[in-house]
Amino acid sequence: MAEHIDLSLKSGSLMVNLVHIRRSAMDAKGFKPERNEELIKSYNDLNDKNTAQAKAIAISSEKTAEVNKIVLLATNLIKKLKNAIKSAFQEDKQKLSLFLIGETIPSSVKTLATKLHYYIDLLPDYTTVLLENGMIQAEIDSFPTLYNSLLTASNEQEQANNAQVAATKARNASEKVLLKNISSIKSFAKVCFADNEEILTEFDSIGKVKAALKESEKIIAEATAVNENNKVSQTVTAS
Repeated sequence: MAEHIDLSLKSGSLMVNLVHIRRSAMDAKGFKPERNEELIKSYNDLNDKNTAQAKAIAISSEKTAEVNKIVLLATNLIKKLKNAIKSAFQEDKQKLSLFLIGETIPSSVKTLATKLHYYIDLLPDYTTVLLENGMIQAEIDSFPTLYNSLLTASNEQEQANNAQVAATKARNASEKVLLKNISSIKSFAKVCFADNEEILTEFDSIGKVKAALKESEKIIAEATAVNENNKVSQTVTAS
């Protein structure tokens, strides 16, 4: 859980309990039931949206792991293919160039998928050569499977990343509502209990709302960049 969310939930819980304790005196000074209901509602909403955001993060991480696994399998398979071609055509520059020998295996998912499709088109004419140079039929047949799996996993990852961004925005927007309710009630308490320093301290001790609100607004502004920063990054060596 983000530190600012933890602080806001703790502050919300404390405020809900404190209002319950001091409700009679507050009601006598014009505190409307709707304000208490809104406080409780905003606290519960942040709890719910925080849970949803945590689930979204877990799903996004799971989808990223799936993509990474397929990328590794595809990368290793292409390396095997290139080594088999080098074994068969050591001096044939045309064949080596055809199979992109010497080029770095792409690190981006989209480019890697394009390369897999490129090799799929070549394989039918070189199956026998590959089988005679270390590869097995199952490996040759796995090219289309990996290609389709990579496209599917990449699409699911992108959807999960977008869902995570949306969940984070929703959570932080909910936090903002709760913090405004807390701040409003603290201001009310300063009037209601102006002559009771002990009770004023009880309200004042509930978090530093302004600091938390500022942090929340900052994160909301940065949330749109999460999706781009959460792209798969792989380091692949040249072969």
